[in-house]
Amino acid sequence: MKIYKRVLIITDVHFDQLNYHNFPREEKLQKLINQINEEYKKEPFEFILFLGDYSLDFWQWVTKGTYLTEGKSYTEEFIEKLRPHLPTPYYMIAGNHEQYGEEKWKEITGFSRNGVMLLDDYVFILWDSYGENLDPTEHSDGTYTPIDVTKIREIMEAHKDKKFFLCSHYFIPTGTKEEKALINDSRIICLFTGHTHKSNVLTLPEDYGLKKLIQCGAWAEVSTDSIERCWGVRDVCLYDDKIISRYIVPDNEMWDDNGKKLTFTAHVSDEIEIPIKNFA
Repeated sequence: MKIYKRVLIITDVHFDQLNYHNFPREEKLQKLINQINEEYKKEPFEFILFLGDYSLDFWQWVTKGTYLTEGKSYTEEFIEKLRPHLPTPYYMIAGNHEQYGEEKWKEITGFSRNGVMLLDDYVFILWDSYGENLDPTEHSDGTYTPIDVTKIREIMEAHKDKKFFLCSHYFIPTGTKEEKALINDSRIICLFTGHTHKSNVLTLPEDYGLKKLIQCGAWAEVSTDSIERCWGVRDVCLYDDKIISRYIVPDNEMWDDNGKKLTFTAHVSDEIEIPIKNFA
């Protein structure tokens, strides 16, 4: 059955001061750009969602974040270099390493730290999971912000006839009855997140409706010991009767810290199918 609509999700690119696998960040960025455009040629997508951690601008460890130490925003540089090469519209939310306040975030990206993308019968809700303690004066790993149930409900009320995807940099269940009731809502299909640098599919507890928590990979450190840690992008394929999401890994050759060559052949992993008939 032919895909009738497709979306791409990318997270944890880490275009930053570190040199991952002896791979210059400019070359890594070019590989990402190449994969985005190759995927578009294979099967066009409507838009791209970026789920945070474009940098280490406010990093707490080792070299520290560049924004407070030298006024350098790798997030801003990443966007400037990436934007001209994107084949579709896109939306960006912040991760735990982009602790810019709303005003500065809009100046850098052109977006709010929260957002909504509409696609026919679907709504992608992008919520800020690191929206507290912004504009810090000290290096920080960010403060996790629980999902704002009231705001999500308001969005869902404004689109009563739609089905929803919840997208954020991270999700930690708080166990409140309000949050459980929200995730249990039959109109919510699943959740997409980044942060862990993994691409696997998790299942939330029964009191969260056994909804799927789909992790969207990374472009930071990788390992041949785990198929969950490969550079790549995730797609969301919308069919008439189902949703399919896949993690798509391109060919890659790189080196670990000990000089060992790591070779990754192009493949698809962590594929999941969700029947639409399960949702009102």
